[in-house]
Amino acid sequence: MMIRALVLGLVALMALILGVLVLKKSKRRHDAKHWFFLVCLCLAVWSAGLEVFSLADNGVVLDTASRWFYVASAVFCPALAIFTTKSFLPSTKSTKSFICASSILITIFSLYIILVPEFIINTSEIVTPVDFSRIPIHAVNYVIFATFFSVFFLISMCFGYIAWRKSDPVRRKQVAIYMIGLLICSIPGFVVDLFLPALGDYRYIWIGPIATIIFFICNYV
Repeated sequence: MMIRALVLGLVALMALILGVLVLKKSKRRHDAKHWFFLVCLCLAVWSAGLEVFSLADNGVVLDTASRWFYVASAVFCPALAIFTTKSFLPSTKSTKSFICASSILITIFSLYIILVPEFIINTSEIVTPVDFSRIPIHAVNYVIFATFFSVFFLISMCFGYIAWRKSDPVRRKQVAIYMIGLLICSIPGFVVDLFLPALGDYRYIWIGPIATIIFFICNYV
């Protein structure tokens, strides 16, 4: 557990450093860099929340830490979709409307996660010592979260495909590398961060942030 927590802490630090480096030194469009920084910030908070979660020994800490990383991961995918839009698609009325609508949804859903009692973790059924392979969850709220996360990830992929079709050969290669890398690195995340937790198994959720930070480092350093 301690080694896992240290790794997650390192991932959080790396995400923050990467976000700052891109914000300060990248030649990307100014607004795109800010959205990438938000993506990295979400990844850092997500990792830190998982770090606390992995060390929890009671239901209260589990509930608090889970809200922490579920808010971060809920913001992560819409921010990633907006970053993809800003990076690869021209600014149009449609893209501006999408960004506005996404920002509103991010705010509403984040407040929902924070304010709803026992959003996903059913703390009344937690026993100590905590068995991370059998965490009781509220299925309805989990489905809502998983749907929200998955829809925005699919939107990111769709925007990438649109950008790939409309780009010149050089730009098309860049978009293809980004989207294929994102898809490959997201596969383990979907398995261990969405599918297994739906079954109450939280033992491997730390793999998602690690796969994501590796992808970002390979693309932006």
